[in-house]
Amino acid sequence: MFIVQYFLRVIVPAIIVIVGAITIERIFDARISELGRKKELPYNHTHAIKLIVRWTIALAAILLVVSIFGISAGRLWIVISSIAAMIIIGFVAVWSILGNILAGLILMIWRPFEIGDTIEILPENVTGRAKEINLFFTKLKDEEEHIINIPNTQVMQKFIKVISKPSKRKEVEKK
Repeated sequence: MFIVQYFLRVIVPAIIVIVGAITIERIFDARISELGRKKELPYNHTHAIKLIVRWTIALAAILLVVSIFGISAGRLWIVISSIAAMIIIGFVAVWSILGNILAGLILMIWRPFEIGDTIEILPENVTGRAKEINLFFTKLKDEEEHIINIPNTQVMQKFIKVISKPSKRKEVEKK
């Protein structure tokens, strides 16, 4: 008997909320698309509006379903904000590492300069022969034979002036 009462009191209303939210979202989606076509709005604008409506309806449905199951919105907010804070702290902690790795991969694929090229990073006027591009740093060797390690994110954010290409293959192979 308890299972039937729980099903009728909790599960059925939750299913009704979910089905209702999906139906409302589809109606809004169709109307926004229709309005976008009539007003000749750019796709990006109508798509952004549809996303905002979709997320708003989903959030409202989640809050309703959670309240149907007897969980207060305040407690849910505490849990969600705690999880979000942990994710944000973790993301900030690894942001520079991930940024350098991504920038290194982009430099390796895009190749704005080759190993052995003499380049200048502007506006800092750092000049040297490119010796290596790894996942974290771009290594240059200056005229005094000093190694300069520049974080890849800095290389990606600056102007790169290729001054000269190596004249011989041996120059590229020398390190």
